[in-house]
Amino acid sequence: MEGISSFTLIIIILLALFGASFFRTHLTRKGALKVIEIFYRHNALGSKNAKSLYELGLVRPDLYQRLFKRRDYKQTALRILIQKGLILANEEGNLYLQEENLEQSVRNEMNARRFHGKPS
Repeated sequence: MEGISSFTLIIIILLALFGASFFRTHLTRKGALKVIEIFYRHNALGSKNAKSLYELGLVRPDLYQRLFKRRDYKQTALRILIQKGLILANEEGNLYLQEENLEQSVRNEMNARRFHGKPS
């Protein structure tokens, strides 16, 4: 009987870990789409139109905000997009989205949101 209960407990723990990982990945993807949308909204799509983090509203929250507000995955998503080369910095250190590196489906969705409002 002990073998069955420990096996069940291990399965529950593994499912919980998988669920947490899946949930975090999902929120990071949503954060990435929000970050890309911010770059489109501010027309920061080339080195000439690059904007600072402050202008884009992507400044890292202070300690108080991090302690008492829900976690915002935009900072994590921004870091990943920079690592993947989708967001670059110009000579002044301002950031811009390298639109050509985006998948066509993401470009189409962002252009639809930009010109027609958010799709329902």
